[in-house]
Amino acid sequence: MMEPRLPTLKEELDRKVLDAVEAILWRLESKQINQAQASEAANALFTATAGLIDREVLNVMCAIRDHDETEYVEREVLTKPGAMGTGVTIIERPVGAAVVRLMSKLGHDGSFGVNKIYRFDDAQHPAEAAFDAKTALLNRMKTLGWSPLCP
Repeated sequence: MMEPRLPTLKEELDRKVLDAVEAILWRLESKQINQAQASEAANALFTATAGLIDREVLNVMCAIRDHDETEYVEREVLTKPGAMGTGVTIIERPVGAAVVRLMSKLGHDGSFGVNKIYRFDDAQHPAEAAFDAKTALLNRMKTLGWSPLCP
């Protein structure tokens, strides 16, 4: 009588990763988590399994990032009193993107315009570099007397 073949460690890892991807997608589709949370879960899963799983499994994992075009943006609103009234500046970073935007109040109508766009596409870890730049920019603005609208 022949003994049943046990799956290899690699086969089991591929299966577990696919199960995790399925769970992330189910939670996303059932609105238990948003796109940013799904992308973060996929990033964590990728970090833990990169180089250990088959390319086909990796491609399925990457599909989570493309699942929804909705963009989640971290936004900091800063104010600073001045001679011409209160200044307003917004620092924003789309989650998972390699860009940080700095916007300041323009004109008397209260409209905003992009004053500066910082791109980190060439960084080794673009989204992480953008996150670090947003944090550094926020800290620099605070040292210049700007205060968060919602501390």
